[in-house]
Amino acid sequence: MLDEVALEDVPNTKDDISTFLRDELSKTRKDEKEIGLIWPGPEVIEELARMAEPLFVFAATICRFIQDEMWLLTDQLNIIRTSRLGSQASKLD
Repeated sequence: MLDEVALEDVPNTKDDISTFLRDELSKTRKDEKEIGLIWPGPEVIEELARMAEPLFVFAATICRFIQDEMWLLTDQLNIIRTSRLGSQASKLD
């Protein structure tokens, strides 16, 4: 039997999302020569995790957007960080 679980009942997922973002974006960093060694940095990972919490799909979408090969990684990251997406995450319930 499956139990129904509401998102608000799920334990804090921010740490798991941070780990996912750090892992995914570190794969990107290895492929880019113009990016510094500490990209995007722990503060930015934390910011992105807060934006995505509690939805892993939001974090995965952020990664795909940043990693789009048609655009510079740093430009894509800046678009995410300056957008209003973070304020919308909690409204996705």
